[in-house]
Amino acid sequence: MTGRRVLVITALVVLAGCSGPLGPFFGGNDGSPSLPPGVTEDGVNGTRLLEAHRAALANQSFTVETSGSVAGAETGQQVRVGANDTAVVGTITPSVTIIVVDGRQYERIDGPRGVEYTVTNWSRGGQTVHEAYAEPTALRIALDPSSGVTGNLTLNGTVERDGRTLWRLTVEPRGVTEGDAPNGTVLVTPAGRVVSAQRTLVTGGNRVAVSATFSAVGGTTVTTPDWVADARRHGEYEGFRDDQRRVTDPVPLGYSGDSRGLVTLVGVPGHADSSDLDVGPIATADDPLSDAIVGWYAYVETSTDHDHAYVTLGYNESRLPANASESELALYRLGQNSDTFERLDGSADADENEVSARVDDAAGIYVVFHTPTFERLRDELETEN
Repeated sequence: MTGRRVLVITALVVLAGCSGPLGPFFGGNDGSPSLPPGVTEDGVNGTRLLEAHRAALANQSFTVETSGSVAGAETGQQVRVGANDTAVVGTITPSVTIIVVDGRQYERIDGPRGVEYTVTNWSRGGQTVHEAYAEPTALRIALDPSSGVTGNLTLNGTVERDGRTLWRLTVEPRGVTEGDAPNGTVLVTPAGRVVSAQRTLVTGGNRVAVSATFSAVGGTTVTTPDWVADARRHGEYEGFRDDQRRVTDPVPLGYSGDSRGLVTLVGVPGHADSSDLDVGPIATADDPLSDAIVGWYAYVETSTDHDHAYVTLGYNESRLPANASESELALYRLGQNSDTFERLDGSADADENEVSARVDDAAGIYVVFHTPTFERLRDELETEN
């Protein structure tokens, strides 16, 4: 996670009061629940309990909310995790959206330069997305599988939550003063799946508080938003091989105020950066093709090698001729050694008002034409000449 992300802080309402009657410490023939793996009257084996929790969530979708506080600095997040190893990370900053899919983390940021994307090679110590969020750091601290923090989890009866019986584990302080006394509560199913966990402790002279809550198990949905396609094309790639390195530069607002977009070089050398890509608008006077222009001219120059490039140019639908359709728009390019605009094989997005295409060489002049009008004007000019 980057420092730009401010994540959701959540209150664990299930931890406030509402104690149920104490149940038997061992399941019996009277219908009482069995103890979770790793839990006995003599103590809690955090490692075994964490393994049971992970197994209980295997092949299941779920939502997990975590929070943490260290020396007054608070962080938190809500993550929807799909059974197919996808995840959406929710933030309280509406300008930032994150999704993990296909082994990549896609981040969309609505900033002063417009929409920007970052694509990161997913890596969590060899863990899958599902595994990483099934046992987040906050949960590991709360269960303390390494017994490295002050205070032991001990069995403390049962509670009723949403019509089911859960085992309650609480912290028993040891060798600490009252002001530094740790506390914590973990609610867990008989199968070992943690429903909620909260832990407060002192470490390194700092008071630390963490929490984790799991919900919507088997009922969480994760869908890939449409903007991921743009992120794949234009995002700044981090942690990938050289042949996937990318350099992206925005198309600034045109002189007419009609256009903006993005140009991305793919497969650039390791030394390449944004200074190797120059993009800007072009002003024209008395252009005989002006009636066909829907997205104004922009030039692209590059001083670095690249395998291919993606070019996206915005358009102004108010410039469409009467009774014209956006499906008739296309991205055209005038190459460095050409005197004719070439129609590119691309796609138009009527919702975003932009047209995109992949090209082998990014250099050239680009424009969005209304194709029927362009072809008519071109034919008229050829006849005149």
